Amino acid sequence: MAGRLLSLGLADLKGSVGIGFDDGAWIGSAFNAALVFIGPLTVYLGGLLGARRVLLICAGIFTLVSAVLPLAHSYSLLLALLAIAGLSAGTFYPLTLTFALRSLPLRYLPLTLAVYASCIEGAVNFAPSLYGYFHDHLSWRWMFWAPAIITPVMMACIRFGVPSTKPPQRMGPAPSFAGFLYASAGFGLVYVALDQGQRLDWWRSGIFTALFVGGAFFLLCALLRRIQRPNPLVDLPYPMRSPLG
Repeated sequence: MAGRLLSLGLADLKGSVGIGFDDGAWIGSAFNAALVFIGPLTVYLGGLLGARRVLLICAGIFTLVSAVLPLAHSYSLLLALLAIAGLSAGTFYPLTLTFALRSLPLRYLPLTLAVYASCIEGAVNFAPSLYGYFHDHLSWRWMFWAPAIITPVMMACIRFGVPSTKPPQRMGPAPSFAGFLYASAGFGLVYVALDQGQRLDWWRSGIFTALFVGGAFFLLCALLRRIQRPNPLVDLPYPMRSPLG
């Protein structure tokens, strides 16, 4: 809902901050790219700290950032806050779905996926009516304040509905933080490249080329890091652990 409200209120937000079309095009990209970036890392953090702890911390951060976003009148500060909001909101998708699938019997898998998808679709389709009410009767700022009010309710559901779990016992080599980071950076850069490609005129733009090639390089590093471990070319701490180091 937060992402949909942001796209609906983009024109009002640009008018409030005083920015044009080109600068405004990066507002949605900042939020959504952070959303994509945190996806792979969420799997790592959820396994390391537990889904409940990660969700509560990130929901608290998202609530605070959403509450102060309407007060940001600097373009750079606005992008930074939207990126933080995207990073914290991006943990909800994989961790909540994973918890639902692991907590229910396997025979309810199709129903679980259907209900989860319906909730997302319902929020996306309800957002235009909600923003229309904000625009006509309140203020565009409520596109940020509404998620800030709703998220604590979700935090209460997490607090009482998701049990606290101990960190899993390590079996075999520990997961590679670098591998997850490479994948996150790769997906994030490729998303920004595709999101801005039409406006930048695709391969005729140096920015698009740099984003896409950089993202592809990080994804290749993540793949190599997964296939060959350890590998001094993609496992940077490996030389430091060498007996000759």
